[in-house]
Amino acid sequence: MNEPSRQYAEPETGQTPESLARLVTLLRRGARPALIFGLLAAAAVFAWRSLAGETYSATATLLLASPQQGLDSLGIVTPPAVDAGAYRTLILDGPLVEQTMQQRGEVVTIETARAVRDNLRVSIDSQQISSVLRITYSDPNALRAADTVNRLASATVDWDRERGRQGLTSGIGSLERSVQQLMAQLAEQEAAGADTSVTAALLAQQQNELAGARARLAVIVVTPLIDVLRFAEPATQPEPKRAVFFAVVAFVVVALLIYLALFVRVLLNQRLRSSAEASAVTRLPVLSVFPGAGHRDLERAERDAADILRESIISTASEDDTIVVLVTTAESSSGRRTVSTALAESFGRGGYRTMLVDANLRNPSTGDAFGLRDGEFASLEQYLLQPDKRLELVAARRDGVRMFSLMPSFRPAEWPADLLRGAMPELIDNWRRHFEVIILETAPLLPYPDTLGIASLADHAVLVAGMGRSDPVRLQAAADSLRKFGARRPSMVLVDTPSLGWTLGMKRDPISLAQRYSISVLRSSRRSEDSTDG
Repeated sequence: MNEPSRQYAEPETGQTPESLARLVTLLRRGARPALIFGLLAAAAVFAWRSLAGETYSATATLLLASPQQGLDSLGIVTPPAVDAGAYRTLILDGPLVEQTMQQRGEVVTIETARAVRDNLRVSIDSQQISSVLRITYSDPNALRAADTVNRLASATVDWDRERGRQGLTSGIGSLERSVQQLMAQLAEQEAAGADTSVTAALLAQQQNELAGARARLAVIVVTPLIDVLRFAEPATQPEPKRAVFFAVVAFVVVALLIYLALFVRVLLNQRLRSSAEASAVTRLPVLSVFPGAGHRDLERAERDAADILRESIISTASEDDTIVVLVTTAESSSGRRTVSTALAESFGRGGYRTMLVDANLRNPSTGDAFGLRDGEFASLEQYLLQPDKRLELVAARRDGVRMFSLMPSFRPAEWPADLLRGAMPELIDNWRRHFEVIILETAPLLPYPDTLGIASLADHAVLVAGMGRSDPVRLQAAADSLRKFGARRPSMVLVDTPSLGWTLGMKRDPISLAQRYSISVLRSSRRSEDSTDG
């Protein structure tokens, strides 16, 4: 058996801890999509960075110091202290960008200002006493990049200096408004002939204070807290494109996102995850694991899984007795037909006269799957109604070799549970004379009573479940029902989840049964039935 097939066909031995097994499964399933999409993202980023035009960066450095005490006596005023982040907000979101563009004679619009801000960065290196701000701007023109950051740095210093003047001018403005109010009050008192001595004295005091403040403003020095430490020089070399670095980053990010999506999917998905979980929930042995759709060598992997299932069944069967295998599911199909058909072919390749019976009278579809038309072939329902009807064998051949005989069903029956329970025992007894293996593909267990009514007729009951699709609680109920109604040697077979490539439509659907098998019909008389080869 080749390695790709073995990983699907062999059931888990239980030696690996469940958490580790799930991690390995997650890594294995995510490896291919992570690699594909990661490479695509890396290639796109590499091309984008390689084809991008050359850009030049320029950086101006500013120093923000803490305010010093005792400077007022020297006629020096500093603005109130603010956090370094306020200057960064001023540069990135304030009016300085538009002012700089106007000084350069550029057209200022929302779009052009946003374009400048997209290439503008401000970093802060904070210390206990002072902080360093670096204004960096990238532009295809080295001179324009340096001029832009230098203008922004100077505008930041001017803004901070103006903040210090505003404290003085606001006080002068208050004194001016107070003088105007007193003058108006004095005029009213004089017009009324009232005493004006108090108002006149207060007015003279306010006028003296206003004159002193104006004189002080004329000679005082306003020192900003921030100043330019180094202006930018035009860059002589463009910025490195670093295409390989960004491509690697894109690959890692996309790969991690793929695994994150798979991890979230696993967390949200409460469906069956592994054979160990299936065995623990149902208390049934898992005999084989079939591959899911999209496997790179689906037919061979199915064949290997079916051979393992066949050997497991043969190992517990009597040598001379006909083996009757019931293949069913809990609720939905979950790969039931895949398992039953592959098992029938496996027995046929092994030299066993095998018959595959579509005993799902609720939703029969084997006829359509094999390309058979209703009315051209005898159906199971006809034999259930007429057990003595002449046997009509539908042979399924592959590459000219007869693999197994097929008993199809075409239409839902009127009373399927009663029909199967009443006539199926006699039919199986008749078929035992002609076939060494009889495989019954039946309706789901939980919605219908059909399968439970004939479960005791089989030597082996196989419950098929789909990993990532079957509900563990419903599987447990189905396994309990099989045991309750006398199913012999109940076991489980799992069908792996479809690959992500197949789910996304990146891989073709498996070959249909109608394309895989050719059908021929053999009719026999009652006298010759005993010698008919199945």
